[in-house]
Amino acid sequence: MAFFFFRSNLFENFFWKELLLLLGLLLLFENDRLLTNLLQPAKPASPAFSFVPALILVELAWLLNFLPLNFLSLAGLWLVALYLVREFVFLWLRNLFNWRLFLPQLFLSLVLIGLIMLSSSWKII
Repeated sequence: MAFFFFRSNLFENFFWKELLLLLGLLLLFENDRLLTNLLQPAKPASPAFSFVPALILVELAWLLNFLPLNFLSLAGLWLVALYLVREFVFLWLRNLFNWRLFLPQLFLSLVLIGLIMLSSSWKII
């Protein structure tokens, strides 16, 4: 999804690209939510736990489009953000969120984002 979104022309069919990205993310997060509901049937999660992270990641993808980086770097940055948001939501839904579990992942993700941004060529293609 990220490759298709960042590789094509920014202004060509932009609405359809964002809609496709949103639907793909909704499918991914809805599967996580339903899996969590199967594991913990006593506390079912709301569908908002699928829609809100998907909307946040679509808006992040829209924002990343304005950086003068190549599409592989943009897709890498977006995938790191997807991993962090998905891990946060999954831990939150299972009532396992703890900063001791999440901070190392956050730190390593920030290091990875820094490496991607430092190694990228900052020019408009």
